[in-house]
Amino acid sequence: MTGRQLGCCNFDVGSNIDKFLVDLKAFGGTVDSEVRDVHRALHLEGVKRIVFRTPVKTGRARSSVQSTLHSAPDVEEKRKPFKSGRPALTQANRIAAKIKPYTASFITMNVPYGPKLENGSSKQAPRGMFNITAQELKEAKPTTRRV
Repeated sequence: MTGRQLGCCNFDVGSNIDKFLVDLKAFGGTVDSEVRDVHRALHLEGVKRIVFRTPVKTGRARSSVQSTLHSAPDVEEKRKPFKSGRPALTQANRIAAKIKPYTASFITMNVPYGPKLENGSSKQAPRGMFNITAQELKEAKPTTRRV
């Protein structure tokens, strides 16, 4: 059996099993890197959308958006308020650089009034920040292809 089509690649299984195994490993590496790149892109886009949707009075809520890997944070991280949300975006970039294929990343907000904001208590964000962003990202067609 030679030249069988598997997914997006041609693998010649019959003539050289060693070459097949090398090709298969390269294919797996490509998939892993694409999974990682899409995860990174979705994490960064999610944080950006959440931060910019978060209502601004003092900047405390925007600055409290946190990015973590593997599990949600169990301690409150106090940050100086920035209306721009810069601390959250800076942390998101640091975390995204550490994302590996098939790992979990979390985006959270640690102000006590966060749930009220998410439920539309602010005229600046009547539809909240997290749920709307999650819905948009589910519907998105993420790509990591470079142009």
